[in-house]
Amino acid sequence: MAQEIELKFIVNHDAVNVLRNYLHTLGGEHHAPSQLLNIYYETPDNWLRRHHMGLRIRGENGCYEMTMKIAGRVT
Repeated sequence: MAQEIELKFIVNHDAVNVLRNYLHTLGGEHHAPSQLLNIYYETPDNWLRRHHMGLRIRGENGCYEMTMKIAGRVT
């Protein structure tokens, strides 16, 4: 199973264009925009939330992926 690492950054509004221009110098691939469908699930008694979990099905172009997110710690 592939491991996914997701990084999120908070960028000052004034730095967005500087960052965008820098990223273009790295030679990455460009992908056309696409529309995603996200459906989130929960039990009637909020069991997933109480256990710091989230269940999502994401669809794009007729393909669907189920993801279970579990809160963890980075050490």
